Amino acid sequence: MACVRVPHEDRPGRRRQEIREYATLSRSLLELADWLHCERVELVAMEATSDYWKPVFYLLEAEGFTCWLLNAKHVKNVPGRPKTLEDAQIKLSSVISDVFGVSGRQMLAAMIAGQRSPKVLAQMARGSMRSKTAVLEEALTGHFEDHHGFLLQAMLEHVDALTAQIDAVSVRIEAVIGPFSPHVERLDEITGVGLTAAQELIAEIGVDATRFPSAAHLVSWAKFAPIDRNSAGRKRGGSTGKGNPWLAGTLGEIVASLSRTDTFLGERYRRLARRIGKSRAIVAVGNSVLTIIWHLLDEPDARYQDLGADFYQTKLNTHRRERDLIRQLEHLTGKKVTLEAAAAA
Repeated sequence: MACVRVPHEDRPGRRRQEIREYATLSRSLLELADWLHCERVELVAMEATSDYWKPVFYLLEAEGFTCWLLNAKHVKNVPGRPKTLEDAQIKLSSVISDVFGVSGRQMLAAMIAGQRSPKVLAQMARGSMRSKTAVLEEALTGHFEDHHGFLLQAMLEHVDALTAQIDAVSVRIEAVIGPFSPHVERLDEITGVGLTAAQELIAEIGVDATRFPSAAHLVSWAKFAPIDRNSAGRKRGGSTGKGNPWLAGTLGEIVASLSRTDTFLGERYRRLARRIGKSRAIVAVGNSVLTIIWHLLDEPDARYQDLGADFYQTKLNTHRRERDLIRQLEHLTGKKVTLEAAAAA
């Protein structure tokens, strides 16, 4: 977004302003520079938002403008992390969802090797990316220099080293978790869990449910049981306390995943989030997940079965209505009300 403020032609001492929007590709930024020249602009001020200011700053400075960079804190913006490609005005991530995929890595390797032609680089696209060569050419038009290549090479080597370590750890995990694969498969059936989360749950909880006399003991040990504090006759809700951070992180990811599903646990999360807030809903649903886990580990033949997103409407609401009506009748009559099954017709 660019805002021009110049002296008003018809009102001495006043300024007029005009706001326009431009894409951040090189061609669009050159159009911005042409507009600023036409408006006889000499000074350009911009916010230091992450590294996104750099290509705009460098291009306008090369076009003869005096450029000022403002502190993002003063304009209520927080700087982000450096981005080498953005610094070079290469907008590859705007076109390719995975820059480290086959097409992206080949283009990055070519740029590091010295290739600067957007047309040549765009032709390296593979698969469905071939239909985007025109857009890729524009996205690859920038100011990628040798120092960008040096930094990018170091980053890619670091990424590759980390990837190799992750692969080695994954192989080790598969070997260690092998004897417990039946338990992993059972937990994997829970909505939102998945294979990786199931392995993490086994790693933190174990497979011996007898360590916890009941599901409530497991929930309490994991610090997913709310603590009520009473003082002077007043009940105050308290935090659950700090438990195993790795287990809590896994449960948080599970709840986040199932919250988007049309299942019993997904609907439970949404219902609680509306009533008590998202943070407490995560704890409450994490409590439910731990309870399910305990039963699956305690009963070897048990299998997870989803109750359905409409469980509360079709089951619990009926029981709640029945209970409320009994209480109202007992209050009116002062007598104990007992229900009996209706005789068959």
